[in-house]
Amino acid sequence: MYHKLRLYPRKQSGYRRISKGKTTAHQLVRKSMKTLPERIVQFIVGLNGKPICDDCIAKGLSLKQRQQAQHITSVLSCTLEYNREIDVCPWCDREKTVIRFVPVETT
Repeated sequence: MYHKLRLYPRKQSGYRRISKGKTTAHQLVRKSMKTLPERIVQFIVGLNGKPICDDCIAKGLSLKQRQQAQHITSVLSCTLEYNREIDVCPWCDREKTVIRFVPVETT
């Protein structure tokens, strides 16, 4: 592995490894990937104002834990564009805390 890397001196802690300028497959994939909050926002906005609960968001985005969606949707509810309330989720037909996208009208 070290035969493909060049070493450059670093000021305080010895040497740092620098690749030869080639873009790795991981770097290419990372550039095209979105962060989890971006994915959740895109998912909610794509529902065109329909409510959805955190469990259904987690299932729809294949998240490992519902708490990942809950954390992000609770932060989104502090903005004007998102309403978080107790209602029936049309995806699982259960009464839960749901979030919906409500576009803010500008005057």
